[in-house]
Amino acid sequence: MIIYAFFLSTMIRTVKAAYTISYAFVLFAVLLNLILSNSLMLYFIFFNKKGDIAGTVLRYIFYLYPPFIFAITFGIVNWKASTHFDDSTFSFVPGTYFGWKDLTIPESGEFAIGDTYESPTVLFCFGIYILINVMYILIIWYLDHFISHNRGTNEWFYFFL
Repeated sequence: MIIYAFFLSTMIRTVKAAYTISYAFVLFAVLLNLILSNSLMLYFIFFNKKGDIAGTVLRYIFYLYPPFIFAITFGIVNWKASTHFDDSTFSFVPGTYFGWKDLTIPESGEFAIGDTYESPTVLFCFGIYILINVMYILIIWYLDHFISHNRGTNEWFYFFL
């Protein structure tokens, strides 16, 4: 999130705009994380195998938002390690141990309506974290040299060549 904040600070010109965008961003993050806190809803919206293409496109867009990946990772660990309600059997299922081998095993199951899901692995989520951080760092570095209004230098857009 710190890298994401640096990305936003590179793009924003004034303090007033920064306050407005940061308040809107915090409000959006709180609302989105309230929705994503339910692992089963997260699986139904983004990892439903019978879902439409819009859920898949939305998932790839949300991969650029770091708290989304954290919600997926937390949901996978929470679903495996803690007692949770299984809507297909309408009963509570006790959690089991989450160990090193579980980093590479995707969570899969079935909803009460018959649709199935398969979440990504925790190791995949860690890889997405690293890729997003590298991508944002490169974009920040480039924009800090290209956009001159916010402490940056006024280089040509092809300065890295």
